[in-house]
Amino acid sequence: MNHPEQKRLKDLKVLFVDDNKINQMLMAHSLLRKFDIAVDLASDGKIALQMLENEIYDFVLMDLRMPVMNGKEAIRAIRAFGGSYFSNLPICIYISMIEEDEIKELKEIGMTSFLYSKPFDFDGLHIELLKCLK
Repeated sequence: MNHPEQKRLKDLKVLFVDDNKINQMLMAHSLLRKFDIAVDLASDGKIALQMLENEIYDFVLMDLRMPVMNGKEAIRAIRAFGGSYFSNLPICIYISMIEEDEIKELKEIGMTSFLYSKPFDFDGLHIELLKCLK
């Protein structure tokens, strides 16, 4: 039997940004299997920006370290679009290691939250996704 929040979670639209194709496939499968959430994929921040200009997403889960446009540059660009949608869009960075000063900088430029990726924190992701429903 599904939990009530799972029925609501499946209505969320998630953008997953990562340059690693294996991570993309695993995350897309995991979000669908664990939370019944479909996910769109982008391989770098620049592609994510193009997708955000054409689609409405409820949540962005983004790798920090990517070629072309990294997560930090992408957050700055998303917040620079202006308007309440881009200002309030939840952006969660996931990373295996991060320093306190980097967390502080990411929060200052507009990161909403972060999760550790080794092992990936699906319980933490579930909590972050539920925040989108409030």
